[in-house]
Amino acid sequence: MTVKATVSKAENCKQVIQIELSPEEVVPRLEEIYKGLVPKAKVSGFRQGKAPLAMVKQVYRRTAEEELLRRVVPEFSYQAIEENEVDAVTSPRVSDVNLKEDQSLSFSAEIEVRPEIKLGAVRGIKLRRPEVEVKSERVDEVLQALREQNSELVNIEDRGAQYDDFALCRAEILVDGKPLHAAEEKWMRLAKVEKTSPEAGSPGDLISQALIGAVAGDEKEIAYTFPAEDPNKELAGKDSVLRIQLRRLALRKLPELNDDFARTVSEQSELSGLREEVLQQLQAEQERRAEHEVKSQLRQQIVEGAKMSAPPSLVAENKERLWKDTIQRFLSSGIGQDQIIQQQKEIDASIEKSATERVKWQFIVAHLAGEQKITASDESVAAKVEHFKEHAHTPQEKELWENWENNHDLVESIRFQLVEDKVFSYLLENAKIVEK
Repeated sequence: MTVKATVSKAENCKQVIQIELSPEEVVPRLEEIYKGLVPKAKVSGFRQGKAPLAMVKQVYRRTAEEELLRRVVPEFSYQAIEENEVDAVTSPRVSDVNLKEDQSLSFSAEIEVRPEIKLGAVRGIKLRRPEVEVKSERVDEVLQALREQNSELVNIEDRGAQYDDFALCRAEILVDGKPLHAAEEKWMRLAKVEKTSPEAGSPGDLISQALIGAVAGDEKEIAYTFPAEDPNKELAGKDSVLRIQLRRLALRKLPELNDDFARTVSEQSELSGLREEVLQQLQAEQERRAEHEVKSQLRQQIVEGAKMSAPPSLVAENKERLWKDTIQRFLSSGIGQDQIIQQQKEIDASIEKSATERVKWQFIVAHLAGEQKITASDESVAAKVEHFKEHAHTPQEKELWENWENNHDLVESIRFQLVEDKVFSYLLENAKIVEK
């Protein structure tokens, strides 16, 4: 026996391979490492590279053995995985490495493997599809938004500021009499608010309230107290002054909703054509949402009906990505770090559940694709990439798609999407879908 590998199953999609190498396998490799060290060896009493091999072995034993393990352990781990047909989904995690005095070597390699899957029903699944209906009021809302996007600001010079006016303000915050940051100049809409106090009002509300009646050139100083839960601990609960200068006052002038407007914002020649175009866009969006909802129901039912585990390392990787996305989304929506920390347990439980379901679904897709002989050809992957290229906007996106063939993870991600689409089609063909 020169190499012996014994495979045993463990919990949570894991297998352990106990690997043993005899001295006949180890010694020649160790000798080769020693010979490679001789030209570089620095041994007291000898010029570099001139020490006898026996002396090099004494001085550099630890270095040579470390190099031996660095080479041999990965080599024989992957060899054992291949020879024993272990369906690994992660790299081996090595432990219990033991290089004995007789130069035999043993170690354990723990591998996470593709889970065994026992699916529940995949035919006749009942799904409810949301009704697709676009009301005329929704079309009116979109047209109104288009008018606002194409509006212009007209200076007001004959009266003071009123609610719903637009004010160009130069603003700075003073704390202990010193500016917190450089003054900023920006437009703001003077939204109507209830009378509020420095402690209860937001800066925007307090500014809107203070500027009513003001004219261009007026300056205001407004008392403001930072919230007690402000993420910046140094500012939490602290009194400050908002120094505001009204630079310009304007009224938003909306374009008339007529044929001329339709020609300005679209390729339609009449307003009726624009309304029909908006209606079709809204219907298409609702169709996409309805399709997404049906697929979500389908995915959830199949995952919940499957008897399987999810490899822990893959769940952890997905969980890390979901946490980053969640924090970014919360921060961009104005939710502070303190609130995230307060809800950390609930958020973590939700993310853990989502990550586990996502990993299970990926294996279920592969399982069903294998059963139904569903594949995605290289040509279909290339065609999908061309679609992404055409719709790339930023330099980073364009560079990504120009070099896609060298990005294995990207290629496999696209291939999975194409296979997943086909698996969804197969499942939906065999589902029972009713309108809500």
